[in-house]
Amino acid sequence: MERQQLAQRPWVSDAQQTHRDLQGNTDLMWAASKGHLGMVLRLLDEGASPYAQNWWGQTALELAQSAGHQEVAEALLVRLHGVAN
Repeated sequence: MERQQLAQRPWVSDAQQTHRDLQGNTDLMWAASKGHLGMVLRLLDEGASPYAQNWWGQTALELAQSAGHQEVAEALLVRLHGVAN
């Protein structure tokens, strides 16, 4: 299944949140790096870990910031620390 279809599939278990691609990115990391705020929020609501790191040690927050997705980065900061930058 392609990641574009991720937001439309039913959540059966938390296995979807821990799926990793060849670079070690989770679905949350992918959504954050592409600026998909709605998908990021949904994945977080479903239990995706914002603390997970890919094979290079990057988190969803770092990927969102490096891609210039400030709104996504702020949403992740709120979920992580209760405040935005």
